[in-house]
Amino acid sequence: MATQLKCTQCGEWGEDSDRCPSCAAERQVHSTFANQENPNRHKAFEMPTMEWNTDPQIPHWKRSLINAGKAMHWAVLAVGGAIAWMAYWVAV
Repeated sequence: MATQLKCTQCGEWGEDSDRCPSCAAERQVHSTFANQENPNRHKAFEMPTMEWNTDPQIPHWKRSLINAGKAMHWAVLAVGGAIAWMAYWVAV
C-alpha cells in the first residue's frame, strides 16, 4: 500500500506525491519529505561513521588533537554502551 497524502487545497487523500487526484493542485513538499534523493542524508537507525579530519588548512598538530578527541569520544561511547548493556542484564 502506498503512502496516502492529504491535499492542502481540497482535503482529499491520494497516493500521487506530485499532484492531487481530485483538484489537480500541486502538492507542497513538507520538510519531512525534503532531501530524499540525497545519499548523504542520515537515515533513521543508521549508525554514523566517524570521519577523520583531513582538512589541509588546519595545522597537522591540531588535526591530530581533533582526531584523537574523536577516537576517545567513540571509546567512551563504547564503554558506556557496554556498561549500560551489562546493567540491563543484571537488572533483568
